[in-house]
Amino acid sequence: MEFHHLKIFFVALAVFCLAFFGFGLYYLVSYLQAHSAPTTVSIENKTSVVVAVADTDALRRRGLSGRPVLGELEGMLFVFDNPALSSFWMKEMLIPIDIIWIRQGVIVGYTENVAPPVPATPDNILLRYPSPIAVDAVLEVTAGFALRHNLEVGDHITVHRPR
Repeated sequence: MEFHHLKIFFVALAVFCLAFFGFGLYYLVSYLQAHSAPTTVSIENKTSVVVAVADTDALRRRGLSGRPVLGELEGMLFVFDNPALSSFWMKEMLIPIDIIWIRQGVIVGYTENVAPPVPATPDNILLRYPSPIAVDAVLEVTAGFALRHNLEVGDHITVHRPR
């Protein structure tokens, strides 16, 4: 009789451990999927871009500097806490880009075909590209993107961040 109770105990313990492990694995996979999903930016019904988000001073300073290539549907989204006049430069950039100026989810302007500087250009002579008005976000994409995708001032931008 005692052996029967011991057998039931170990079977119940095994079922509990498997269930615990299964639920833990399920939540781990769900967490990893949610946190590895890319952030995307949709522009009207025209296109979507997978973006790296620069939402800290360090990330904004680095930007796309040093990146040798940028895919057609890739970019970087610079996010600011409050709208402000912004100015971007191309320090250590290797690729030409379009700079799309955004305020409250709407394109308010864009600067097209911004060329990278000659390597080793001193900071004090790098060109600055100012926003047309105070902005709270900036999207950098490959040069010619705005023209190829028919972007217009007034187009709405939606940011889709993973949970």
